[in-house]
Amino acid sequence: NKWSGRIISFGFMVFTYITVASYSAKLIDSLLSSVQQPGKVSSLTDLIGQGGKMCMLDAIGDIVTQVPEFNRVRMDNYGPMLEKLYNGPCIGAIIGKTPYQQLVLAQNASFTVCSDPRDPFGFSTCQNETHTVEEINLGCTDGCSSYRKYCDIIDTEDTSLNLVIGVAWPVAA
Repeated sequence: NKWSGRIISFGFMVFTYITVASYSAKLIDSLLSSVQQPGKVSSLTDLIGQGGKMCMLDAIGDIVTQVPEFNRVRMDNYGPMLEKLYNGPCIGAIIGKTPYQQLVLAQNASFTVCSDPRDPFGFSTCQNETHTVEEINLGCTDGCSSYRKYCDIIDTEDTSLNLVIGVAWPVAA
């Protein structure tokens, strides 16, 4: 009789352990999946709601009316724009498909970024020409500081941002 009671008690104990572990795992999963990770932007609405900055080329700064002016960081080149996205203050960037494929997916480009923290823009060249620029080579091999640097940047297509930019080509007479 003692053994049958022990076996039943052990079985009930294992059942209770598995039930509590399953409940805890599902509870933690539901709590973590319902919370949006800080800094994660999936739309312009998220960006504006978080008060974050959107990096964009200076050339399209006046065209993008969906992003308020105080949320814009205008850049002169895609390379420095990705640096601002990587190191801050930007939590999003408007970038075309081809530059995204070259810089982020293929990691096949090199560019310069002003490395002077006092420079107000952080463009590809420093405002004060005596300050140094940092060269970033994404095509380098394993071991250099820029190797696979932007691999954790993901693309999000926001359908509320539809830009059609008219381009006029010169025609020979």
